Amino acid sequence: MVIRSLLFWSVLFSFSLFSQTPHIANDTILIVKNVYFSSPLIVPANKIWKIHRVFVSNNTFNVGCCSYLKNNAYHSGDTIRFPYYIPEMDLLEQDHSKLHIVVEIKETDIKK
Repeated sequence: MVIRSLLFWSVLFSFSLFSQTPHIANDTILIVKNVYFSSPLIVPANKIWKIHRVFVSNNTFNVGCCSYLKNNAYHSGDTIRFPYYIPEMDLLEQDHSKLHIVVEIKETDIKK
């Protein structure tokens, strides 16, 4: 009797979990872009981008940075401009030509 009850509640819980997954996810996906310094990113049509995390990378190590970019939501057609120089670059390489920016973006579709 205990096993049947446990099985019933586990099945009920799993159905409720799967039925709520689209509402929890809210149609948001995490994408990763690699960008060179002073390069722009343009938000595609019918999308909203919110920057999740930004790193300076030399393909071996990543250093978190650029907290000032995280506060905005960028809508379709907006241009995100990255600086030519940030202080975190000096932590990885003296030759800045070997560095790039790794951007994690939360992308949401615009509902029509």
